[in-house]
Amino acid sequence: MKRLELHISYKCPNSCSFCSEGDQLKKFKGAFVSKESVLNNLKRFARRGFNHLTLTGGEPTLHPDFFEIIRFASLLKYRTYVSSNGGLFSRQSFCSKVIPYLDEVSFSLHGDNARLHDSLTNNPGSFLKLRKAFANIKKRKGKLFVFVNIVATLRNLPYLKDTIEFAADSVSAKQVLISAVAPEGAGKDNFLSLAVPLREMSKHLSSLVDASCRKNMQIRFFGIPMCTLGNFCGFSNDAYWSPRTTVELWRNLGLEFLKVTKSYKPVRNRIKVHKCLRCALRNICGGVFSEYVERFGAGEVIPFNHG
Repeated sequence: MKRLELHISYKCPNSCSFCSEGDQLKKFKGAFVSKESVLNNLKRFARRGFNHLTLTGGEPTLHPDFFEIIRFASLLKYRTYVSSNGGLFSRQSFCSKVIPYLDEVSFSLHGDNARLHDSLTNNPGSFLKLRKAFANIKKRKGKLFVFVNIVATLRNLPYLKDTIEFAADSVSAKQVLISAVAPEGAGKDNFLSLAVPLREMSKHLSSLVDASCRKNMQIRFFGIPMCTLGNFCGFSNDAYWSPRTTVELWRNLGLEFLKVTKSYKPVRNRIKVHKCLRCALRNICGGVFSEYVERFGAGEVIPFNHG
C-alpha cells in the first residue's frame, strides 16, 4: 500500500446531483482539515513508504493552505494527484503557481456544453470556468497528466461520446474515467432517477471505447461489473485499482476526529451476487452496487465463464 488519500476540504461551489460526498459536505459544511494535521499526516505516511498522494474533498483547491500542502508533498517526494471541479484552475495566476507541484489532476466533467454540465452540477457557470481551466492547462501543463472523470447518468448518457471528444480536444486529457452513479450522499438520494441500467450502459460501450481510442486517450470504467463490460472488461478500473489509505473527517458520539480507512479492493458499497461465484473474473471485479441490486435486481449480472 503506497497510496494516501486525504480529504482536506468540505467546501465546494458545485452541488452535484450525484455527489457521493454530499452527506459529508453537509455534516462538515465549509470545514477544512487544519494545515498542521495535513502536514503531520504527510510526514507520518511518507515515513511508512507512501509515495502517492490524492488530495480531494469537497474541492481541495479551496483549502486556504493548498499551495503549502502541495509544495510540502513535493519535498517529501509524493506523486501528487488532485481531483477538482476546475474552478480555481480557470485563473492563470493559480495555474502558474500550483502546476509545477502537481503530477496528476482529474477534472470532473459531465457534459460537453454548459446546459448539460451545469444542470448536473447545479451551479450555473461551472462549465464556463471549466473551459477556461482547460485552456489554461493546455497552455502550460508540461509534465502534468490530465484525467477527466465523467459520471454517467440517464441525463448525459446519450452525450458521453461527445463529452469524451470535448475533453480530448479542449485539454488533451490522457485518460477518461466513466463512473457509474455511486449510491452515497446525493448519489443515493437520486439513485433511481440517475443510475444507468447496466443493459443500457452496455449499448454505449463500443462507441465510448472507439471515441477514446481515436483521441489517443486511455478509458476506464468504474462501478460497472466486468460482465457488463463484456469484451471491454480489460478497460475496467477494477483491474487497475490500487490499495490505499483514506484519511477524512468523521464524527461519532459527538466527537470529531480524522478517521483512517484502509481499502484493499474497489468494493465500497458493492457486492457479489450468487451468480458471481462462478464467474472467471470474480477475484478482479468489485461486483455490483448493492443499491443497484436492491432497486433493479441482479438479472443483468451474467458471469464470465471463460478467459
